[in-house]
Amino acid sequence: MRAVIIAGGNVCREQLGKFLREDDYIICADSGFDRAGDINPDMLLGDFDSIAEFPENVESERFPVKKDFTDSELAVRYALEKGYKELLLFGFTGGRMDHTIANLGLLEYIEKMGGEGIIIDRNSEIRLLGRSCRLSGKPGDLVSILPLDEELCGVRTEGLEYPLAGETLYRYECRGVSNVMTGNTCLIETAGGKGFVIKSND
Repeated sequence: MRAVIIAGGNVCREQLGKFLREDDYIICADSGFDRAGDINPDMLLGDFDSIAEFPENVESERFPVKKDFTDSELAVRYALEKGYKELLLFGFTGGRMDHTIANLGLLEYIEKMGGEGIIIDRNSEIRLLGRSCRLSGKPGDLVSILPLDEELCGVRTEGLEYPLAGETLYRYECRGVSNVMTGNTCLIETAGGKGFVIKSND
């Protein structure tokens, strides 16, 4: 079961169309409805303080403007409560930096709830890295490994131009930025700590 959530950040409709499947459950968070273009969501939710025009023919749930959660987090929580374990997140980057950073943290929340989330924008796919992560792509794709904890220990890679063999990456250094895929897949494994893996196509 997979849910696609469209929020109010930067959405590349070409990327969105590339990933969508017919059986996806689509949720729009507030102005994510405006970003979705001609895609009809299964659910629209939020406080609706930034949506351009409210649709009448879409199932919706309105929340107070004064609340403890952002509209993006409400959408993530809604998808998880409905039993979806695979979440693709569009419109979760760009615009306000505080929203972007907070949305990155939602990847860890999704993992804690037993799911897996991927934030997708025009240039990047962002995943939470725990013990291991296998990526599909093409030769030349850039892969960055960024520690979330102070240390990301025992990092080993396969299929990257600059291999790591049980090494430690530190949050305050940039060593893990801009590695390069040498084939169509790569593997990243760690012995301890959490981080982000960002695959970029430029």
